[in-house]
Amino acid sequence: MFTATDSTSPIVDGWSGATISLYVDDPAPLKFRPERIVQSWFEGGRGSDCDCAYCRGFEAAHPADLVGATRCWKEQGKPKITKTHLGRHGGLSLYLPYLGHHPDVDIRTAAGLARAGHNHSVLQRLERIVREAVASGDVTVLHNLVEAYLAFPGLARWRASAKHALRVAENGRLRTASRPE
Repeated sequence: MFTATDSTSPIVDGWSGATISLYVDDPAPLKFRPERIVQSWFEGGRGSDCDCAYCRGFEAAHPADLVGATRCWKEQGKPKITKTHLGRHGGLSLYLPYLGHHPDVDIRTAAGLARAGHNHSVLQRLERIVREAVASGDVTVLHNLVEAYLAFPGLARWRASAKHALRVAENGRLRTASRPE
C-alpha cells in the first residue's frame, strides 16, 4: 500500500495562508486554529504544548508571555479570540508570537517556518504510523485514527470523506494482499 501527503498544505496552513492552522495528532488527527488554542489557554485549558523540535526551537528564541497575553486579553474585556486579536495590530501577537502574526517581520517569518515544520512533523508521524500498521497487517490503529477524528464535530462532508477514504484504503489493501506475487 502506498501512502502520501501533500507537501504544500502544511506550509500554506502554517505560514503562507490567510488563516493559520496547526496540525495535531492527539487526541486525533486535526487542524487547530491558533485563536482556539489561545482561547483554551485563557479559559484554563490545554493550549499549545507541542514538544517537537520546531516548537521548542521557536519557543527558546521567542518565548510566549502567557501572563502578558492574559493581562492584555483582560484589558480588552475578555473577548472571544479571533484571528484579528492575533494579527499584527491585535496586541496578542506581541505576547504569543508563535500563534499570531508578530509585527516584526523576522519573528513573523521564524514563526511561519516553525509552524510549517511542526505541521510537516505531525504528518510524518502519522504517515509512519500508517506505514507500520499496513506493514504489520494490523490496521486497527487506522480504524482508531479515523474513529478519533470522527468523534470531533466537523462538516458532514469531511466526516463522510474520512469514512470513504478508509474504505478505499481497506479495499485496496485487501485486493493487494490477495494478489499472487
